[in-house]
Amino acid sequence: MFITRRVWHAERMEASRKPHPLMRLSRIIAGSILVVAGVVGLALPILPGWLFIIPGLSLLSSEFVWAARLRRRAADEWSKLRAPRSSEDDRAA
Repeated sequence: MFITRRVWHAERMEASRKPHPLMRLSRIIAGSILVVAGVVGLALPILPGWLFIIPGLSLLSSEFVWAARLRRRAADEWSKLRAPRSSEDDRAA
């Protein structure tokens, strides 16, 4: 059976979009380890937890929707904290 070049190219592109199972597994394991280390770091005074949680969620967000939502929510909260204060703070100064 003759396969046209366009069909072959489309099949090839579809196959290249799917991540290799070993890459997917390594991302999940590394992200999970970072999140667990971050949660432990929140309880320990010598380890900054957020420093591990954010990269862990970034790795997991490529595989899981819940992690993407949580990462987006954390980024929104961070931007609220970093936003300039309102004029009430200016009057108090």
